[in-house]
Amino acid sequence: MDIKKIVYAVLLTALCCWCHSQVTEDSVTRANEKYSKFYFSQLAAISPDNRWGVITDTNLYGMERAKILDIKNSKTEEIPFSSRYFFFDNNIVVAQGTGQTVMKNVLKKSEKVITGNFQYLPFAKQGKMVFYERKTRQLLFFDTNFNEVLHVGDVGMISFHEGLPLLDFATGKKVNRIDVRSMKKYHWESSATVRWIGGSAAEIITVAAISGGYQVGQYDTNNRVDFKKLEIPSGFYLDSLSWSFVELKNDRYLVFPLKKESAEKHEKGEIFYTNQNNNYREPSSQMALFDMKNNIWKRLPDRLDEYASQQFIDQKGTILSYDPSKDTVENLINAKYEQWVEDDFGGVKRKIDNSYAMRENFYFDADSKRMMYYKDRRWRIENIYTHKSCEIPFEKPEHFMSEVFSGLSDRPSGRVYATNMQSKYIITDAYDLFLVDVVNVTVKRLTFGREKELMYSIAEPMSKPRQTNSYWDKEILISINLNKKILLKAFSQKDFGSKLCEYDYKRSELKVRVQTDDMIQDIYKSGHTIVYTMESYQKPLSVHILREGNRKLVYQSRGVDERELVTLKKEIIRYEVKGRMHHASLLYPANFRADAKYPLIFNIYERKAKDVLNYLIPHLYDMQGFNIMHYVYSGYFVLLPDFDYEVENVGSSISNSVDAIVNVLKNNKSVDLNRIGVSGHSFGGYETAFLMTQNKWFATGIAGAGFVDMARQAMSYHKFSYLNYVPDYARIESQQNRMIKSLFENYQGYLDNSPIYHLKKMSKPILLWAGKDDDNINTDQSRSFFIGMKRLSKKGVLLEYPKEKHNLRIRDNQLDLNVKSWQWMDFYLKGSKPADWIKPMLE
Repeated sequence: MDIKKIVYAVLLTALCCWCHSQVTEDSVTRANEKYSKFYFSQLAAISPDNRWGVITDTNLYGMERAKILDIKNSKTEEIPFSSRYFFFDNNIVVAQGTGQTVMKNVLKKSEKVITGNFQYLPFAKQGKMVFYERKTRQLLFFDTNFNEVLHVGDVGMISFHEGLPLLDFATGKKVNRIDVRSMKKYHWESSATVRWIGGSAAEIITVAAISGGYQVGQYDTNNRVDFKKLEIPSGFYLDSLSWSFVELKNDRYLVFPLKKESAEKHEKGEIFYTNQNNNYREPSSQMALFDMKNNIWKRLPDRLDEYASQQFIDQKGTILSYDPSKDTVENLINAKYEQWVEDDFGGVKRKIDNSYAMRENFYFDADSKRMMYYKDRRWRIENIYTHKSCEIPFEKPEHFMSEVFSGLSDRPSGRVYATNMQSKYIITDAYDLFLVDVVNVTVKRLTFGREKELMYSIAEPMSKPRQTNSYWDKEILISINLNKKILLKAFSQKDFGSKLCEYDYKRSELKVRVQTDDMIQDIYKSGHTIVYTMESYQKPLSVHILREGNRKLVYQSRGVDERELVTLKKEIIRYEVKGRMHHASLLYPANFRADAKYPLIFNIYERKAKDVLNYLIPHLYDMQGFNIMHYVYSGYFVLLPDFDYEVENVGSSISNSVDAIVNVLKNNKSVDLNRIGVSGHSFGGYETAFLMTQNKWFATGIAGAGFVDMARQAMSYHKFSYLNYVPDYARIESQQNRMIKSLFENYQGYLDNSPIYHLKKMSKPILLWAGKDDDNINTDQSRSFFIGMKRLSKKGVLLEYPKEKHNLRIRDNQLDLNVKSWQWMDFYLKGSKPADWIKPMLE
């Protein structure tokens, strides 16, 4: 055995030995010293020709380093770390971090550093790199030799046009355009200070504030200047914070976000109404379209639609509109709305059958004017002119239902892709690809993975994001050229292995190019060269190149400094609940010996088995207090299960899952079934509390920020994402708790699935924790469980962290929770001496 491996094994053995005694401050220090050597590696950027890459190594102990990867020669060179990397061309990489931008030619070894926080604008075809800093109002132009070819000051705003070599900007009352290719400059005087600038190849458009309204300016390179007064319609106003939402469409229509004027209210307290959606209390921005050709408002918001939402769903001016405030009960996460479409930038308004606004639920084919939409667990097509709607004739339409929340959100399981064939789209389910003709309403199945438990998915080009830069546009559909071979990834549900495949549509032929036990992550194709990355449990980032059928490893991250990674065993368990098959990943303890017995911890949150598809590193700063690898290196089995979920009966179904898993674990003589613990956060905290009250399998548990009283939680408010506080019955009924019915329709079911009403049965100790300012799950949920334990004289501890929300963000608090969780598990599952903070509970 290599001497480094021997030394490392000794160190890990020592770490495991510490865990059998009391976890002390010295134990924590030694663990942190060792964990600080582990790191994540990432291919942060890759050149267009797949010749160069940037590798970054980071961890939670402050490690930040980077290197240039020469993919052709499998060599690396250290470079300064930055938060973002972009390849300008095949040889120049731009690295941006706080206060600094570095341009580096990796072939010539030359570089240029500029100080400031700049926005980066690449003009690759023109050989120019442009940088704009809003704070100092500086605009800089560099060529590929890093010569500064132009420096402009006092730049108030800029506008660039995708695919055009033009940059427009305003300096005070001057309007400017630069042809980035020739660096020719154009200047015009504006009669007022410009508030917005945009344009096309033919002209520049500006909007300026003037007395009594606004002025639209039009400038062309033949020195033609035209000004038009723009009057905001009575009853509406342009919010000063909404200028970034002004856009130019089809070189003709200016899109303005207008708000309805409303009388200022002077109520002593807030007023809420049961028949209104209380997320919509102030008028929201509405789409207004000004036609510059005819100098008229082509579209204005309806004065009654204070809260309506509009978006463009194609490039031809088709607008989808609906009013989210009409969801007055707020009981669905994927709410249904009455929806309308308008063609030609605000033309005829037509009601449509689709009622979902979530982007994955609908797609519009501009050529045939047909809407593809997923509704009532079926894909459908509607002709918006004739209003004729029909179901897409998939052989097994139920396969397209997303398994998320057991299908209650009525979302599809896969994605939709445009193709180079008119009105033909690829629609995927969880396993396969199907070609759909939306005009003739036909389906052709392209892959056959479901029968083999192979999940095929399109390897989306990393350079083509789905997100659009427009505030008003629906997401961009990635287009697949069926005349070329399609790159696919295939994931095996049987053994968690993966494949890289090519599908030839013309020949209906699928060929496997790479097959591996690890997880293929990102794929980059350039010409006949494919670069792909792999990563998996205890296997950090590796970079591979595939050229002319030959596969080569060009980079392998070590994942840890000063030593080598030890081999860790994992096992994929398959178990059955009521005829449904599920997985669980069993991670073996470091330095595992078959003749020894080890404690085991369930780490739970809905479906966790696929966590092993990533390289995991140990640390003591987890935001939820439980780091998987810390426990593996501390002498524990860790089990990551996918639970079975039965609608209206989640508590019983997760209990049945644990029963089935434990029955499988009985065959593993190294698992000590008398020393099993469970840990979970949020919904996993709910699951932990429920399982502990069944008093059946676990010697102890740690439940973080979970809810325990479903009835009380359903009748509470919570805050999530961008929303204001919303009623939590939506989450209880149609999300993780899957109750479907309201509390008033299934009162007993709510009690049966609530941990607190089973608390009397619980006899084992539990550690509870929560953030005092949690606005996702009310801290009183953890408190009520604790109070119930207190009233019943149960053993337990509640930790409350001030100034913390749903996840712990303060570093000292993260360390405190991770260490206390470690001490708790070691005391109850390993018989270690109790930490001082545990002792009062034992009195």
